[in-house]
Amino acid sequence: MGGIISALGTAWIHAMAGPTANFLRDWLPGMLLGGTGVGLLIPSLTAAAVFGLPPQRFGVGSAVNQSIRQMGAVFGVALVVVLVGNAVGRTAMDAFQVHFRVPIASGLATALLSLPIDTRLNSPSASITPPGDRLFTKLYAFDKRGLPDA
Repeated sequence: MGGIISALGTAWIHAMAGPTANFLRDWLPGMLLGGTGVGLLIPSLTAAAVFGLPPQRFGVGSAVNQSIRQMGAVFGVALVVVLVGNAVGRTAMDAFQVHFRVPIASGLATALLSLPIDTRLNSPSASITPPGDRLFTKLYAFDKRGLPDA
């Protein structure tokens, strides 16, 4: 649901933004929709990314997920700056209009690709243990005092 709402917010800005700014009409509704969509999307995707991990890998899995998300944001902004950086006047508006289509498509694709994700605890996929987990648990097992098991 978050991907669709985020895409709707970006589509609003894409349709309404023009060379003269009207914040309340053109930007505010799209930004509210986009922020709501991202607010619904990121926690859900983060939970899905670490859902199948054993407890001892949860912190590392969450850190890797957040690092990749941050790198994607940085590279995305850098790419837009490279592609639109020299545009001025009417060409700037045309260049930005083209780049609004990417987050619209990304939001819809995320919503579509998230449909088969099932994070319910009683789902059949929740009981599947990745093959390396038994070895990981054996190598990094600790007792109640925090000391390595012998």
